[in-house]
Amino acid sequence: MLSFSAAKALTVKRKKKAKIVFLGSDCSENTLDKFKNKCFYYKTELNTMFTSEELSHSIGKTRMVLAITDNGFCNAIKKYLGGVENEG
Repeated sequence: MLSFSAAKALTVKRKKKAKIVFLGSDCSENTLDKFKNKCFYYKTELNTMFTSEELSHSIGKTRMVLAITDNGFCNAIKKYLGGVENEG
Protein backbone atom coordinates (compact mmCIF):
# COMPACT_ATOMS: atom_id res chain seq x y z
CA MET A 1 0.00 0.00 0.00
CA LEU A 2 1.08 3.56 -0.70
CA SER A 3 0.03 6.61 1.27
CA PHE A 4 0.24 9.74 -0.79
CA SER A 5 -0.37 12.80 1.38
CA ALA A 6 1.72 14.13 4.25
CA ALA A 7 -1.17 13.86 6.72
CA LYS A 8 -1.93 10.29 5.65
CA ALA A 9 1.77 9.35 5.83
CA LEU A 10 1.98 10.68 9.40
CA THR A 11 -1.14 8.73 10.36
CA VAL A 12 0.29 5.54 8.86
CA LYS A 13 3.52 6.07 10.80
CA ARG A 14 1.65 6.63 14.06
CA LYS A 15 -0.03 3.27 13.56
CA LYS A 16 3.47 1.82 13.00
CA LYS A 17 2.56 0.52 9.55
CA ALA A 18 4.97 2.52 7.39
CA LYS A 19 8.09 0.61 6.38
CA ILE A 20 9.76 3.42 4.45
CA VAL A 21 8.86 7.05 3.79
CA PHE A 22 9.99 8.90 0.67
CA LEU A 23 10.09 12.66 1.16
CA GLY A 24 10.85 15.07 -1.67
CA SER A 25 14.36 16.48 -1.34
CA ASP A 26 12.97 19.91 -2.24
CA CYS A 27 10.61 20.07 0.76
CA SER A 28 10.82 22.88 3.30
CA GLU A 29 13.14 22.65 6.32
CA ASN A 30 10.09 22.53 8.60
CA THR A 31 8.63 19.55 6.73
CA LEU A 32 11.99 17.78 6.68
CA ASP A 33 12.46 18.28 10.42
CA LYS A 34 8.92 17.06 11.13
CA PHE A 35 9.40 13.87 9.13
CA LYS A 36 12.93 13.24 10.46
CA ASN A 37 11.66 13.46 14.03
CA LYS A 38 8.62 11.26 13.36
CA CYS A 39 10.59 8.65 11.44
CA PHE A 40 13.25 8.53 14.16
CA TYR A 41 10.64 8.19 16.90
CA TYR A 42 8.71 5.44 15.10
CA LYS A 43 11.90 3.77 13.79
CA THR A 44 10.82 4.20 10.17
CA GLU A 45 13.27 4.61 7.31
CA LEU A 46 13.25 8.05 5.68
CA ASN A 47 14.55 8.49 2.15
CA THR A 48 15.08 11.92 0.55
CA MET A 49 16.96 10.93 -2.58
CA PHE A 50 14.17 11.99 -4.97
CA THR A 51 12.59 15.39 -5.65
CA SER A 52 8.86 15.90 -5.26
CA GLU A 53 8.61 16.04 -9.06
CA GLU A 54 10.25 12.61 -9.36
CA LEU A 55 7.98 11.16 -6.67
CA SER A 56 4.93 12.67 -8.34
CA HIS A 57 5.94 11.33 -11.73
CA SER A 58 6.41 7.82 -10.29
CA ILE A 59 2.79 7.63 -9.07
CA GLY A 60 1.05 9.93 -11.52
CA LYS A 61 -0.15 12.37 -8.85
CA THR A 62 1.35 15.56 -7.44
CA ARG A 63 2.80 14.57 -4.06
CA MET A 64 5.82 15.36 -1.91
CA VAL A 65 5.67 12.34 0.38
CA LEU A 66 5.04 8.62 -0.08
CA ALA A 67 4.76 6.05 2.71
CA ILE A 68 5.19 2.38 1.79
CA THR A 69 3.39 -0.02 4.13
CA ASP A 70 3.92 -3.35 2.39
CA ASN A 71 7.04 -5.31 3.47
CA GLY A 72 7.48 -7.03 0.11
CA PHE A 73 7.13 -3.80 -1.86
CA CYS A 74 9.50 -2.03 0.53
CA ASN A 75 12.11 -4.77 0.15
CA ALA A 76 11.77 -4.73 -3.64
CA ILE A 77 12.27 -0.95 -3.74
CA LYS A 78 15.31 -1.17 -1.47
CA LYS A 79 16.79 -3.93 -3.62
CA TYR A 80 16.14 -1.92 -6.79
CA LEU A 81 17.78 1.15 -5.25
CA GLY A 82 20.80 -0.91 -4.30
CA GLY A 83 20.10 -1.23 -0.60
CA VAL A 84 20.06 2.52 0.05
CA GLU A 85 19.92 3.06 3.80
CA ASN A 86 18.11 5.66 5.85
CA GLU A 87 19.14 9.21 4.96
CA GLY A 88 17.26 10.86 7.80
